[in-house]
Amino acid sequence: MLPTEISDSETLFKAIKPINHLWKEGVPSSAAFKDSKGLSVDRDGGRSKSECIAVLQERIGTKAVVSFTAGECRSIGVMPLAKPLMNNPFHAEVHRNLTEVSLSPSQAKKLRDLAKLEIGL
Repeated sequence: MLPTEISDSETLFKAIKPINHLWKEGVPSSAAFKDSKGLSVDRDGGRSKSECIAVLQERIGTKAVVSFTAGECRSIGVMPLAKPLMNNPFHAEVHRNLTEVSLSPSQAKKLRDLAKLEIGL
């Protein structure tokens, strides 16, 4: 069982679908980091980077994946929260703060700038 608190050093992985408005000149746009239900990510949970990416790609059905750490999220004022699902204990969400879910436009841009493109389109 994963701890409910996500450590600053834990890497979070985000799959990005090949939808035009989510990409700009081969890199994710800030729109890829906005979700009214919370930005869905997978925690590494002690798994290797390659395993995290492969599982996420298979489940989401896209090859593009970015990563960032929970500490990087906190450094720009957003909250990574453990949100395990029945079929995915590694599921987490990134929220604007403790009371609001969707990231602000400036938070989405900052997270986009921090994100490392692991595998592009």
